[in-house]
Amino acid sequence: MLSGHLTDIAVERYRQRVLPAGELGDCLDHIATCEACYRLVAGGTMLDSRCRAVQMELNAAMQAELEHLSSQQVVDYATDQLDETDRVILETHLEECPECDADVADLRLFRATLYPMRPRGPAPVQLENRRRRWPTRYQIPLQISAMTMLVVLIAWVTTSSLRSRTAELEAQVAELRKTNEELGSELRNQANGVPDMSDRLSQLERKMSDYPSPSHVEAQPDFADGSAFTLSDGGRTLMVKSDGNVEAGGLIPERYAGMVRTALSSGRLGMPPALLSLGGVQMRSASKNDPFQLQAPVGIVVSSDRPRFGWTAHTQAETYIVALNDVASGREIESEPVSSTTWVPEKPLERGHTYSWTIVATLKNGNRVYVPGSGSPPAKFKILDKSATTELERAKSESTGSHTLMAILYARHGLVENAKKELKALKAENPKAQIITRLQRSLKK
Repeated sequence: MLSGHLTDIAVERYRQRVLPAGELGDCLDHIATCEACYRLVAGGTMLDSRCRAVQMELNAAMQAELEHLSSQQVVDYATDQLDETDRVILETHLEECPECDADVADLRLFRATLYPMRPRGPAPVQLENRRRRWPTRYQIPLQISAMTMLVVLIAWVTTSSLRSRTAELEAQVAELRKTNEELGSELRNQANGVPDMSDRLSQLERKMSDYPSPSHVEAQPDFADGSAFTLSDGGRTLMVKSDGNVEAGGLIPERYAGMVRTALSSGRLGMPPALLSLGGVQMRSASKNDPFQLQAPVGIVVSSDRPRFGWTAHTQAETYIVALNDVASGREIESEPVSSTTWVPEKPLERGHTYSWTIVATLKNGNRVYVPGSGSPPAKFKILDKSATTELERAKSESTGSHTLMAILYARHGLVENAKKELKALKAENPKAQIITRLQRSLKK
């Protein structure tokens, strides 16, 4: 899990789909719980842009409403209160606007309902008498009620089209929100699946560690001809008897005697299964599609907590940035832009932690190139934990610098390069010893 928000480089790599699988899982896991980064990477832009389009359409519809006849114009035209010039202008508009024409028709129908046409001729005597007897105080309230109903009808007719359009736009906004929520839910489900895969991988690694690899199994002494041999180790003599026992004359501490006997008997140096999760024993990123390559540290364990990073040059690059990711905590570290092809962290890295790293090359044309790319395996390494560091220092002091013992211990903790250096020094003292050649070959498997 990332400790903070996504960096600009991480966001850009996510959008370009060039994140390695491990970092992609961390990003998805963080996006699933961080609303700000989720809006920055995948959300926000789609819903906001479409909502703005809907708002613009609503404003356009309201503006179109202002171009129709006003309520007063509709009333004046329906009640024949316009002069000839105004009537011609309004009739021209009514011919082109069915909505206003419908408003006029509705108003005329309503007016005809309130004031039906009287039959021609004199009114019957009884009706005339009733009209005369009708109290004047009832006529005024009726007129007010009629006018009120007329105003309400005009308002209803005028706003009916606007209400209809508003309802349509609100329905579109609701549909867009629903679509966005479905996309967000799908993205979160994908992000939630990444930790499950990581958990399963961790469980598998723990199960593998429970079973010793062939290089860790103590082999039986392989001396068919019953011969013994001696090695010169740091100016002192190390003797391997025909029965497989080792006489070191105090050169090898007793607690490591069995380990040395196993290595010299089998001709193999045991290496930890943890190297498999780092990509194996390799010295550079292995993809032909990468425009340049990472050199070190890749696929190994390093003893220094401030290792030196190295990579080959890109012909068009002006600067490079080293981007580190702590696999366990998700913490990200970025270097300042450098023009050289090496970099050493200013602050120590966490011991016992595994890191992946990427080089971001800024080219002369302003473009950026990421190595490893999306099709390349991630470049990982591990910092030797504190207890192993203490053990190695103690063993080196007690054995007075035995190349044999230190090569075996370095290999056991995954420090392949250190083990190779010790075997090289041992080979220089014993150029004809085949057992050293076999040990050197075992580091390359």
